[in-house]
Amino acid sequence: MSHIEEVSQKLLEKSEELFAALKLYEGNYQGNHAMLTKLKCLSNKIEHLDGLMKRNRMHIERYTEQTIESQDLQNEITLSEEHLSHLIDNIPDTAPQNTSMQSNSNNCFDSNPMSLNSYINSTASSVVSPIPDSWKDLKSPSPCIRNQANGFNVLKDQTNYIGHQVEKPKTLPSNPVPVKSSIPTIMPFCENELKQVPAYLKGRLTCAQINEIIDAMNSVLKIKYLMIKKKFSQIKNADKEIYAKWKEQDRQAIRGQYFITQSDLTAYGHIQMSKSNMNILTILSNARKVKKEHMKNNVKYIVVPN
Repeated sequence: MSHIEEVSQKLLEKSEELFAALKLYEGNYQGNHAMLTKLKCLSNKIEHLDGLMKRNRMHIERYTEQTIESQDLQNEITLSEEHLSHLIDNIPDTAPQNTSMQSNSNNCFDSNPMSLNSYINSTASSVVSPIPDSWKDLKSPSPCIRNQANGFNVLKDQTNYIGHQVEKPKTLPSNPVPVKSSIPTIMPFCENELKQVPAYLKGRLTCAQINEIIDAMNSVLKIKYLMIKKKFSQIKNADKEIYAKWKEQDRQAIRGQYFITQSDLTAYGHIQMSKSNMNILTILSNARKVKKEHMKNNVKYIVVPN
């Protein structure tokens, strides 16, 4: 506690003692109206002074919180400046340019100048099916497909035309897409990524230490979002407070954004916010695995989609 806070606290205690003493004096002078009037006037002034000191104490507490946030911001700015100076010293002035797009754009017809004309001539001689009468009132008709078995034209995606049933072919995908979990995870840190971390930030950290923090973050993410997907009636009484807190945070966040806070990581990931662990969280932020945002009296780590 600072000197200003100590003085404010003592003044507040003294005013409360004076206010209590005046209440006792009022009981002793019940018959003396003049003295009672003076005591009530003095009591009102002390009560007003007490309110001013309480307001002053609130301003001091708010100023202390802002000072702590400013110090955190200053530390982040210092780390960012060191990171930028590292990039300036290590990135070459001229980086190689990617010419793959330019080469792909020229591969189409440059190798054979007559291929474009040949394609136009070949398509011009093809036979086009006549437009059905049912299309005349349509502004933009759907493309037409040819039914080889019955010899008539049918509209694409139409199931019944001129009394015939058209069935869509049922094909299975050759490479089925695996079903992903709705809860995103932070990918593990590899050696190549660790080599790109500046020396002042990396220190003696290893991939195993960084991945230990990542595993804890993924575990907390799973606990949090499995819980908030449940109904309130399904939550245990011991978890209802944190459930309501997480629900409110999720309601205020951007849709589709998954995140945890430092307090979540400490309480449910059992990770202490030591200097080395704070450096690991900064490394994950610089590696674009998480995005760091400041909340009121907390820090939010948002999962960056892979």
